[in-house]
Amino acid sequence: MLDHGLSQRQSASDVDITTKVDDTIPMAGSERTIFEFGDFDHSSIPLEEERWPVIIIGSSMVGMTLGVLLGYHGVGNAPHSTALASQIHPLMDVLPKLQSQVRVLRPPPFHGHPPARSALPSAFRRDTPPAWPRPAWSHPPQESDPDRVAQVTPAVQLWLTRNMFEPLLRESAEDFGVVQQFGEAVVHYDEGPGRGAQHARRSASPGMDRGFWAPAGEGRNDFQPDSVTAADAEGYFFDAAGLNHGEIPVEVESINYWSIAGFNTERMSSKMGRVFIAGDAAHLMPPTGGMGGNTGVQDVYNLAWKLAYVLSRKASPKLLKTYDEERQPVNGFTMRQAYSRFQHRVARTQPDEPELPDIVCDIGYRYPTGAAIPARSEWSPSPPLYEDPYSPLVTAGSRLPHVDIVRCSGASQHISTLDLVKQNFVLIAVDSSNSWIRAAIRLEGLRVDAYSLNEQSTPFRDPPGKARETLKVAEGEALLVRPDGYIAWRAGKVEDDGRHAQLLKEALEAILQKRFT
Repeated sequence: MLDHGLSQRQSASDVDITTKVDDTIPMAGSERTIFEFGDFDHSSIPLEEERWPVIIIGSSMVGMTLGVLLGYHGVGNAPHSTALASQIHPLMDVLPKLQSQVRVLRPPPFHGHPPARSALPSAFRRDTPPAWPRPAWSHPPQESDPDRVAQVTPAVQLWLTRNMFEPLLRESAEDFGVVQQFGEAVVHYDEGPGRGAQHARRSASPGMDRGFWAPAGEGRNDFQPDSVTAADAEGYFFDAAGLNHGEIPVEVESINYWSIAGFNTERMSSKMGRVFIAGDAAHLMPPTGGMGGNTGVQDVYNLAWKLAYVLSRKASPKLLKTYDEERQPVNGFTMRQAYSRFQHRVARTQPDEPELPDIVCDIGYRYPTGAAIPARSEWSPSPPLYEDPYSPLVTAGSRLPHVDIVRCSGASQHISTLDLVKQNFVLIAVDSSNSWIRAAIRLEGLRVDAYSLNEQSTPFRDPPGKARETLKVAEGEALLVRPDGYIAWRAGKVEDDGRHAQLLKEALEAILQKRFT
């Protein structure tokens, strides 16, 4: 898994010559430091004996999220990072919870259990303005109605910077068996037939402690390279922190110049299918809308379960080809939306595309092709890449809609249909005597969690009977949902009761591209 290191080329090419520029300027001498990443003599650095099924190059927000998700699926992994700690130069990301079993993470100094929706500090609630002042040159972001958002997701949308989020990921990483390799640089990998992507590594140079971001604007159109002195940076720090100049001692160790960019990779996997890119290595976009971090998390949320299924031999390696097939078009859509927000809110020019609601970009994206089986009636030469979460299509490639249901065992507890999705495929019906449910329970070769949701069902109940309407499922029908919460197949009504088991088996074999004995 390559997270960083191929971002400048914007393609997971098998040519091992890739240029990447590091704009960090150490203050001593104030000269630009440029590193050229390419081929070199690595013969003196031995390829390591592989101890982990997955090596993650890049251990920031996206890489560490992949590590935690793989650990959740029972796959050992080792994220490598040249840094000694979290990224110090922050970027803004908005991270809505993709599924309700992924806990709401809070930044320090808040500790303890996740807060209730109403108890979240307003500074981090996306339905309230951010605590920091909005520059006069920027249009405001979209407003968010928390009551309406609660109709389509159990999650609270939060404003979080990546340097607030990464430490929380690292705290959870050990619980999932993630072996974090800080201060290590992977300098070469060898991908060949019949073997994995072996790698060699060496220790990296120390990192730094803290950083902050000073945007252009309010009299500054841009920051040209080498145009900011240490004194300038110190002044920006005091302004950003709301402190009087000289109130506390400050030492400026480095300055990083950052430019607005919008790119999307042509491919997200290597030709041999053993190396994958995600996050900034695969796509770059303006921070307007806070979509960059979200999109990287979406990448690895799609990839993690597929890697886990292939490594545990529940699926053919061909399943991994659907990672590129599903994520590359969606990333292009999201990148264009982020750029349209930049055009409208910052550049104040006519956007290239209409600005869609944030909720559409957050949870309305679709996978019309890939690891899913659309019905003949759903086929289209130009299938949509997104849908309105408030009016979901509920077809193959769509996100499973949120429905508030009740856990019956023990003390009654309200949960979401999204909580039903864990490591396995899930089959959901609305009638108790459903033949698809029986077929899923008796299926051999692969475990499928099966649930009926209605007014009398157990162990989960739908007292108002809303699942039938929201999921668009009638008696005798069912939804087959992937481990990432996306609908893989709509199982229709079949009169011949003896065919359900065979049809379900054939659908799973087509999705996972593997025959079950």
